Amino acid sequence: MLSLYEPGATLLVDGSGRSFIGLDAITEELTRLLTAPGTMISRNNFCACQGDIALLRADFALRDGERTIVAGSTAEIIRRQDDGSWLYLIDHAAGASLPSVT
Repeated sequence: MLSLYEPGATLLVDGSGRSFIGLDAITEELTRLLTAPGTMISRNNFCACQGDIALLRADFALRDGERTIVAGSTAEIIRRQDDGSWLYLIDHAAGASLPSVT
């Protein structure tokens, strides 16, 4: 999973504002995700491109059998690399499912 991120990428996992910046910090957080019980299902909702930048949204659920442990929607920005591949620049794992700010 780490190979999907730019070296200086930012990962946010909830609404706290806490950021994990760079591959070392992202590695620690992804390790927590990969050791969580259950199976994650993710479905891409949309991709909006403008040149070498794209905005993504995916809907996900972490399930243990029939029980949903957590579910939400992501907000992500990816950037096309020189070799044509796309890598995460900003990955907000819960960004599209946070409550509205009033």
